[in-house]
Amino acid sequence: FVAKPRTKELHFFTRLWYETPSKQGFQDYLKEFTIRRDKQLLMEVTPGYIYSREAPAMIQRTLGTTELKKARFILLIRNAGKRVFSGVLQMQNNDDARVRPFC
Repeated sequence: FVAKPRTKELHFFTRLWYETPSKQGFQDYLKEFTIRRDKQLLMEVTPGYIYSREAPAMIQRTLGTTELKKARFILLIRNAGKRVFSGVLQMQNNDDARVRPFC
């Protein structure tokens, strides 16, 4: 079975995770998942890792060389226009001040 986090886009391997005062360290990261058995696979969805300069180094530092060799990364590519529109809607739903109405 694959355990997914309770919320999408955790940003654990970027600064955004560590800028949240209530979230620190790998153990807090693991608490985001519902793990039902030992050696369960974890799946995280954070599109920001694709263009993050810090994510690769943080992944290696956190997992270590041995575990990193076992890790598998899946990259899904969406229609760029639909992705932009989806991102704007998400920011509007989150009341992100950077989003201005189109009209």
